[in-house]
Formats: sequence, C-alpha cells, structure tokens
Amino acid sequence: MDTSTHINSDGYILLEAYKDAGFKDHVSYSKGGDLSMELLFKQDTLNFTRKVVFDESQGQGNNSANLKFNRVEPEKVSFEFLIDRTGVIPGHEYSDNGIKEDLKKFEEIINYNGEIHRPNYLQLTWNKKVFKGNIVDVEISYKLFGKDGIPLRAIIKATFLASIEDQEAEKIKGDTSPDLTHSRIVKNGDTLPLMTYRIYGDSKYYLEVAKANNLNNFRNLEVGSTIYFPAFDK
Repeated sequence: MDTSTHINSDGYILLEAYKDAGFKDHVSYSKGGDLSMELLFKQDTLNFTRKVVFDESQGQGNNSANLKFNRVEPEKVSFEFLIDRTGVIPGHEYSDNGIKEDLKKFEEIINYNGEIHRPNYLQLTWNKKVFKGNIVDVEISYKLFGKDGIPLRAIIKATFLASIEDQEAEKIKGDTSPDLTHSRIVKNGDTLPLMTYRIYGDSKYYLEVAKANNLNNFRNLEVGSTIYFPAFDK
C-alpha cells in the first residue's frame, strides 16, 4: 500500500521497526521490504504522560513533609489504533481474511526480535511529529466479525515509552546531580529558554543545552525532535 497519500493527514500514523537505538537500521519484513505499517488512530485519545519520582524516606525524628527529588522518568505516549477490513474506510479494502494479516504484521513489528535479542525499537510518525521508543503495553479488542466468525475490526490500545540512544545517554548522564539527565519532545510553541526553564527552574542554561545537543539554530526548534537536558553543577 502506498502510504504517502495518508501519512500527513490527520488520523493516520506510521509505525516503523528498527534494530538499533539510533533508529538507523530498519527491520526487514518477512514478506519483503522494511517492516512498517500505516494505522488509523483516534486523535481525541492521544495521551502523553510524565512521572516525577521523589524519595519519601526521611531521617529518624524528621517530620518534614518535603520530598526529595529523585528523577524524571521517560515520557510515555498512548494511542488507540483502528484496524478495519469492512471496506468502509478508503485505502483499507475489504479482505476475506478480515484483519488477520494486519494483526500478524502488527505483532511482527512489536514482538521479540531474535536477531537483536530484544523487542524492536519503534518509531511513530504523525502530523509531522516523531516519537521514538519501545512498546510497553498493548491490548487488542475485537469489535466486528464476519458471518464465518473472522474478525473484521479491532481496536488496539498501545503505550510506548520514549528511548534515548545508548551512546547519547552515556554521554550526557549525570546521576550524581540533583538535575538528572532526561529528554523532552519539542511541541508547538516550545522555545529552548522555555523548555530549559521547565527543567531547571532557570532559563539561563539554554546555551549549555544547545551546545549539548549540537544545535546550530536553537531559535527554530523542529517540532517532534528530541532535546536532551544534561545535569549541570549549580
């Protein structure tokens, strides 16, 4: 299927499988070509979540309610995908096998890859946004069946955890600092000083952040790109 007519349209997403954390080496599909899949998704159920972890332990005799910052966990994004072979959706024609082949391909994308000894690295692209990470949770609900019991429609609820390339994480990590290294995906309206303020509580570090990310033009951040925030000795 030619996905180029759909991928930049609202409601469509491209899911691609890679062998490496740098997202440079595509996984090959068992039936030929790169292992990727175009999926419909419900934009009103797109959820981004972040979790800030605090240490709740306190010294003996200390009744303070103040919590000590520990870390910010990688960002999570959740989607609801629609797979449909009833023939009512343009570009997703009716099939006598229903959604059987679609589900097999989806499972090949997300499943364990013996060549790299782990599940595939996954990249999601939609509306000029890019998210790179790993799938951590998936639920498939069958919604419609043909006369012979073959499923024709399913909803897939999937959650992905953002990843940082191993060599990048090693280069910028700083576990002994109270400002632990983490990343953020650039969204509409974001500027580097604003993002820096959100992380450190002070925008004055934005030039150091630009240097750490090799940004030549930090005034025009690319929406969907990932910015890494290293630890600084305050």
